[in-house]
Amino acid sequence: MPAYVDLQPGTRLKVSPPGDPLGVSYEATVRAILPSQLRLGLPRRDREVLVVEPGEQLTMFTTVHGRVFRFNTSVHMVELATDSFFIDTPREAEKTERREFYRLPVRIAPRIVARLDDAGGEAQQLQAVILDLGGGGILLQCREFVAAGTRLRLVFEIDGDPFEMDIAALVLSCSRPVASAQHYRLHCQFLEPNRSERERLVRFVYRQQAEMRRKGVI
Repeated sequence: MPAYVDLQPGTRLKVSPPGDPLGVSYEATVRAILPSQLRLGLPRRDREVLVVEPGEQLTMFTTVHGRVFRFNTSVHMVELATDSFFIDTPREAEKTERREFYRLPVRIAPRIVARLDDAGGEAQQLQAVILDLGGGGILLQCREFVAAGTRLRLVFEIDGDPFEMDIAALVLSCSRPVASAQHYRLHCQFLEPNRSERERLVRFVYRQQAEMRRKGVI
């Protein structure tokens, strides 16, 4: 079910370009909460500003109280003089990470972690380690910054399974665990893995969880 999104001044939102909800995201900051609208700073990526026009549809991601939300909205007005634009105050959003599955702490070095381009081909190899794993998503530690909305391909092994996992994932958020960290944490959601892949993951997580319970770790 959709959930209420509690946004406050200073909240940062990832903004995907119009017509490309899985494209490279920009970042906008909530500047003011008005009775029925939000005033945001114009979306930026480094020094590049995303040009938005009244009536354009945007896809936005944000993290509130540790949960990642996604919502669609339209631009009402743009004020170039104040470097800002206005959208409706979002009341509901889709939880893009529902945590339907237990997330198992691991440390797995995948054989392949790669950004995918619009055609689904590998655009760039990344250096990353899997820190937790579940039937619905994954947490990566990565040297490179990867924008929310980026699609990844991951190929990795799991104990007790003779075949590698080969699965696509959507980056929901990317941030440093602390300001001085030299790596990023990527919270990712699997992109519709087939039934057999999901069953393999769930069986692996269940086996590890049962063993941890037997040892009194959880």
